[in-house]
Amino acid sequence: MLSELDLSDFIVIIVSVILLPIFADILDSFIPGFGRVAHETVGYFLIAGISFLIGVSLYLWGTAYLPFLLIGHSWFTKLLLLGINVGFVTIVASNGIIKYYRAITTDPGYAPLPRMRPKDGSNSSVTSPVASETTTTSAKPPMVDAPKLEVIRCKRCGSKKEPGLHHCRICRRCVSRMDHHCPYIGNCVGVRNQRDFMLFLIYISMGALYAAIMSGIPYRMCAESRRDETSPEIREACIQLGKYVGMMPYTLAIFFPVNGLLGWQIWSVGTNVPTVEQSLTMRGKPWRANLIYLKTLWGQWRWRNVKSLLGDLSSI
Repeated sequence: MLSELDLSDFIVIIVSVILLPIFADILDSFIPGFGRVAHETVGYFLIAGISFLIGVSLYLWGTAYLPFLLIGHSWFTKLLLLGINVGFVTIVASNGIIKYYRAITTDPGYAPLPRMRPKDGSNSSVTSPVASETTTTSAKPPMVDAPKLEVIRCKRCGSKKEPGLHHCRICRRCVSRMDHHCPYIGNCVGVRNQRDFMLFLIYISMGALYAAIMSGIPYRMCAESRRDETSPEIREACIQLGKYVGMMPYTLAIFFPVNGLLGWQIWSVGTNVPTVEQSLTMRGKPWRANLIYLKTLWGQWRWRNVKSLLGDLSSI
């Protein structure tokens, strides 16, 4: 079945992966309720599409491009190239898939809903926002003269509003240090899964660059074989590779958007200001004010913030 895939099929899948979130945003701007459902549905399609692209890429790499790379070399060189390429692809693909799965399934940092018991098992009880707006602790009775502190809650989900907490209209929950809702993982990017999300982008970027190089080698060699006399082995390999000779532009079509998203995440983490907060700050303001704001963010960008999120490189 995979051998019957044409380049047009890859074009359709890649364009769909890029444009589906934009289509959902347009629907959400005109029909908010239906747009939220569209975002949820698009998330499932995008996860399936990205998983399919990863699987097909690994299949083509093992059956077409890697054998082509080994043509015309001595047995020692073949063994060396085989070990380097298999080792690199195994590390990048396995880690990329694991990080993608964790970014999808990890709780991004949902705030507790009203009447939820604390995760630490303590006896503190949170009253309903309808009955009271205060939080009491059963261990010690409140002081008689102690002032009552008003608890501000989210109007949509009822969660206690704290600094850095934002409500996601698609997940319908408040998320701690929410960066944005990503349709490509069908989940919010928040305090608990942003590291996995960034590492997934890093591995996908590495894999897309490697795929562009691997697909560029037969593209160049087969083009030369049509102009000059080359070995019959290379000509035969080009014939067998057939329609997959021109895959390099499509791998680059994945590489550049992924790096754009990765660059924005590095910017957001480095400035220590999540994307949603930057968007809210710049919304409705003139472009000159937004430019001054971006210059201010540039001045507070620090690499140590990115390093703090990613942690030790040996743990990546």
